Amino acid sequence: MEERTRLFFILFIPLVFLLITVVPYGHGPSEYYVTDFNLNLNLNDTFITSTETLTYVITETGFHELYRSYLLDGPQASLQPLTQTCPPGTRYYSQRAGNYLELICRSDSGYSPGTYTLSFTYTIPRPYYCESASGRCVLHWKVLDDFGTRIENINVNVGGETLTFLSTPMPRASSGSSHDLGSIYKGGLMEVFLTTPAKPLSGQFGTLTGLDAETTRYLCQAIPYTWMARHGKLVIFGLTAVEFAVIIYLFFRFSREEEVSGLPEVLHYAPAKRRPYEVSYLFGDRPGKVIDPKAVDATLLDLVRRGHLKLGQPGQPVQVTDLDSAKHPLTPFEARLLDFYRAHPDMTAFKKEISKLSSTRIMDLSHQIDQLNRPLPGMKSEFTKIYDPRASWWVTGLMAGFLVLSLVLASLFASAAPYLIFLLISQAMLMAFKFMLDTYVFGKYTREAIKERREWEAFRKLLSDYSMMEKYQPEDLSMWGEWLVFATLFGTADKVLKRMATLRVSLPYLPPATRGDMSWFYYSALRSHARAQLATKTASSGARGFSGGVGGGFGGGGGGAR
Repeated sequence: MEERTRLFFILFIPLVFLLITVVPYGHGPSEYYVTDFNLNLNLNDTFITSTETLTYVITETGFHELYRSYLLDGPQASLQPLTQTCPPGTRYYSQRAGNYLELICRSDSGYSPGTYTLSFTYTIPRPYYCESASGRCVLHWKVLDDFGTRIENINVNVGGETLTFLSTPMPRASSGSSHDLGSIYKGGLMEVFLTTPAKPLSGQFGTLTGLDAETTRYLCQAIPYTWMARHGKLVIFGLTAVEFAVIIYLFFRFSREEEVSGLPEVLHYAPAKRRPYEVSYLFGDRPGKVIDPKAVDATLLDLVRRGHLKLGQPGQPVQVTDLDSAKHPLTPFEARLLDFYRAHPDMTAFKKEISKLSSTRIMDLSHQIDQLNRPLPGMKSEFTKIYDPRASWWVTGLMAGFLVLSLVLASLFASAAPYLIFLLISQAMLMAFKFMLDTYVFGKYTREAIKERREWEAFRKLLSDYSMMEKYQPEDLSMWGEWLVFATLFGTADKVLKRMATLRVSLPYLPPATRGDMSWFYYSALRSHARAQLATKTASSGARGFSGGVGGGFGGGGGGAR
């Protein structure tokens, strides 16, 4: 892979990463939003009376209803609307929508762009409890969890005292007993979570009065996580910058290949005595990982050229010839291919047999066929002699470290900065992307291997250019056989065959009828046929799936305009 392409992948990853982490919690212009959400609570020993006042700003026409919805679950299942105030010229009504109760201010003619204020008062049974030992009371109430737009300012008031509360994801700044909480984004969460000491209570429970801002404590870890809630975005960008600075350093330090000068533009012979499958494994599109099916085809043709396989007319069985192993040595990979063709000499009949099998049997057989182009264990050591993968290992370790760090941050700051979960998701996706690229981007060949790879590329260039073949055409039949073998590997066999037909060059080991098309006995054709049959059988049998989900907690609700 060229250095420019490798750098493209390295620079492309941060772009995807930033899109994933910024888009989910960023927001742009909206057709409507809420400037103020005021929640006034009066608590006694049996219920809470809540008054919500919302100030909407509508910037576009087309909206007829401003509303609040309440999930009828837990204490909110007994929610009782008391009073309501809608903008002038509108009418109020309520309705059940599934598990939600909606309180609505409707304008039949539609709301014009402008500012509108509406208010709802209701009661719910108290969703707080008192500890028997300390007498301390705790209120934990999810007021809303899926609002339709952003809310810029939120105020919670209990008995005349403004209390702190959790509203995420948004920045927070503390000043004395008051808190400027900034903006809650669309789909955000607002929870009231407070405790009171035992002293303000009268009787066994009594009415909560005269709450002291100093003794009222806000839980849910809002104070310790204020900085993270405010600067979580900077944390994401900072970690991203550090991670990719190190990755780019590793690339330039350990993955840039040396320049090798004096290499020819084209080469009219194979630069090394390697089998076609070896060239694919060592220098192919996925070096050190897979052997291309075309390389298996080229290896089969090479076995025909060397006399280990004998071809008849198209459709006739292939004959495996047992030659003297001392004079005609075979590699383990080639021996595996010959064993398969010895067991299945008639490819035409074999393909027809596959078509009659069940999907399960075809799947097993397809797996066996796929194994034919899998590298053998001993080939890995040959690859490591010419390729240094250390940069890939270091990048994998670096990404694994950042993945663990993201998991820790997302767990510790789940309440104050829940959008850090996107950092975790993005890191997981980066790891997956890294394993997809693997050695293509990170790692480098030795100087000798770079020279050989460039020479194979020069040979490929010749076999891909008809005019070049005309210029360098060989006079030796064995050279034409070598050209055809490696042209099959490079996917340009048709051009070599065309040139051979023009010059009326014929190879004695290829019957005339096979010289135009040898796919009938090629591995790649057999592999494609088995996969196509498996797909057909699987599709005809049909498939079903299921989905499910879980939920929990009580309270919640949303609102918006429509």
